[in-house]
Amino acid sequence: MRAVSLKPPLQARSRLQRVLVSRRGAAVRSTTKDTVNPAWLEQIYCDASFTAPEHQGLVQVAEIAGRGRGVIAAANLEPGQLVLVSKPLAYVTCPMGAIPSPEELVDAIRESSYSHEELRSLDSLYAGVDLEDEETDGDSELDDMKLFGIIGCNSFGEEFADFPTCAARSANPAGAGTGAGISASGTSSASGTVTSSSSSSSSSSCGDPHPHQVGHLGLFPSFSMLNHSCLPNAVNFVVGGRMMVVAARSIREGSEVLINYLGRASLRPVDERQAQLAEGYHFSCDCPRCRTELLYDCTDAGAAVGAAPGPGPGCSLAEGLQDILARCDERSAELDELGRAAAAGSSGDTGPDAAAAATNPTANTAAALSDLLQRVRQDIRQLDELTRRAVPDAEAGPGSAAAEPPEVRRQWLRASAFDLYSQHAALAEVLGLGGEAAEAVDRQVAVCEAVAPGSDLHMYLEVKRAMMAAGAAGAGAGAGQRQGGGREAEAGGEAEAGREAEAEAWRRCAAVLRGRYGAGLSEGTIAALLRGAVYGLSQVSV
Repeated sequence: MRAVSLKPPLQARSRLQRVLVSRRGAAVRSTTKDTVNPAWLEQIYCDASFTAPEHQGLVQVAEIAGRGRGVIAAANLEPGQLVLVSKPLAYVTCPMGAIPSPEELVDAIRESSYSHEELRSLDSLYAGVDLEDEETDGDSELDDMKLFGIIGCNSFGEEFADFPTCAARSANPAGAGTGAGISASGTSSASGTVTSSSSSSSSSSCGDPHPHQVGHLGLFPSFSMLNHSCLPNAVNFVVGGRMMVVAARSIREGSEVLINYLGRASLRPVDERQAQLAEGYHFSCDCPRCRTELLYDCTDAGAAVGAAPGPGPGCSLAEGLQDILARCDERSAELDELGRAAAAGSSGDTGPDAAAAATNPTANTAAALSDLLQRVRQDIRQLDELTRRAVPDAEAGPGSAAAEPPEVRRQWLRASAFDLYSQHAALAEVLGLGGEAAEAVDRQVAVCEAVAPGSDLHMYLEVKRAMMAAGAAGAGAGAGQRQGGGREAEAGGEAEAGREAEAEAWRRCAAVLRGRYGAGLSEGTIAALLRGAVYGLSQVSV
């Protein structure tokens, strides 16, 4: 599930629709032949005329105590290893920035012809109780109540497609845009290629560098078998109307393959995560991160920083986190007010002065932003102290978390206050404090590596870090040239160090892309995906 959202004005809602997954569904066939990613994986990212086949890697479905069915690794899986490609039984699109309605998906199902096996697969997704209380044989009538029940528990929708893969596929659009019209399975009956129907897709606006960018909603039966964890070990995304699932961590044989249902909400405190899971999916998460946070929530974290605002001695970690997040919300409201005031002050002025004001805060605004930044720094010190006291260096973790180092468990706790780090990065950046902004992004990346490796948020933050390193390298080289005098050698050494730091940052980006999209992808494919990620960063909020 996405942890980023579109920037205004394209953003239609404040949060992307959650992944909706039922623990009932069509079985995922296992195989023992795949030891590496399939040869066609490169092609799905580089050729818009290619549609990936249904694919099941080294996984199998099994009954899991207390969780229903789930997808289990039938062999050791490594990061970047393709787990699953799920073909939709129904898939509809709309212009980017919105999600097709469930009614549109029902209409697509009604207008499609399915084989007996596909009808059985569709019917098996229904989690309700038939009035006849009989075993389904795949021939039972799919009335509207049942169809909407299936879609409500199993559909997956997003306001925009994956930017890097859109960019890579757009580089070779042969066969795309045939106008043949998309079927419920997402494949053109005329050419066998994934296309956009003339009635539902208008994503290719004038000058749009990525014409495959659409909002979409689909029903992916085999994907519906994957269960949730707030500490997922796999990522999922849609490419060409197919749901891709890739291992984001090493997964041992016999372990469950788990994804994140909550998106950005997974970076909130455990009580909020559990409440959302209970309301939307009727289960609770028992992952090591949740167990760890629930345990430490009851500990005495005490006052974190001397006279800093917040809970005093005797408070729990949960109370400390909630206090910090409450102040985050207050600052967000202040930032919104500053933004409205700046907009009102420049209303009617469209000249260069207005453009400069939008990027260079006035003296009063700068002072207000500096005050907000100082308060953010104070809260970060308090959060660091809260997590240090909750997880001492010598303490073993609870249960299956016992093997994790204390700093990893602290990152799990810090992830619940991720909004604080985002606020820090944004304020430091707008005030021109490049070094501090880079450190703030480093903190964000470290949290993502601990709780959401390979996610779109992780990818975009890594790209942002690389772009900041490139900017710092360029600024350092320019400063050295301007100084001249006897500092040429020293400035040259600093410039070389800056270039090396930039190169290392881009190498980290490539590693994250391979972990997300597939190990073994060629340099050319990684470069195409990276260009899309750079463009995507300009379109989303992180």
